[in-house]
Amino acid sequence: MKKLILILFAIVLTTSCSKDDDSSSIVGTWANDFSASFEGQEEQTSRDEWKFASDKMGTYKETSNGDLKFSTTFTWSKDGDKYYVEYLEGRSNDVFKIVKLAGYTTLEDENGYTAAIRD
Repeated sequence: MKKLILILFAIVLTTSCSKDDDSSSIVGTWANDFSASFEGQEEQTSRDEWKFASDKMGTYKETSNGDLKFSTTFTWSKDGDKYYVEYLEGRSNDVFKIVKLAGYTTLEDENGYTAAIRD
């Protein structure tokens, strides 16, 4: 009888738990920071930044040496393990996957390149 109760409890426990919607795993700030320095010149820095909000909206901006060069808003959606980003202006749409790489959580583009790291 005890075994039957334990089995029923295990079945109820496992079937009553549903998988959470992991759309929120992309919510937050993702960035690609890079810098270059050429002989005899000052270091140049650039940053591409995506901010994903839980309301399926977001902002994208590019900065160079701390100065804003470009900014736009976007909407995003999820289908399977892919996130579709549709920019309102000035940039081609993107498709990303979240990937764990060398201890970092990254956004990978359709070609398998790392586009950004969770900030």
